[in-house]
Amino acid sequence: MIILFIVGILGSLVLSKVNLIGVMPNYSTGERVGYVTKLSVKGVVFKTHEAQLQVGQGEQVATQAPFDFSVDKKSEAVLKKLSLAMERGNKVRLKYRQWLLMPVYVGESGYEVMEVQELN
Repeated sequence: MIILFIVGILGSLVLSKVNLIGVMPNYSTGERVGYVTKLSVKGVVFKTHEAQLQVGQGEQVATQAPFDFSVDKKSEAVLKKLSLAMERGNKVRLKYRQWLLMPVYVGESGYEVMEVQELN
């Protein structure tokens, strides 16, 4: 009976959104260019850094959905560059990796930004 209980708990953790270990951090990688429009810290138990990038130019901006991404709280240089670019209103190039299942302590978007380059 105890074994069934433990298996049930483990199964529900695997199937729920509570993902503590993450799966395939390099499911895909890529770059996006745009303007940082949101930078926030959220979460009850695990505080994560979530942000949005507005991609596109001119009239395309209105039709493009923002790109949601997360930044590991240990990546202080990335967070600082994002904050400065948003304050200045400058365009940025983001290099990111997509997780198949992102751990909850990293973020919730599925995309983790690894590098930021501010463009003029």
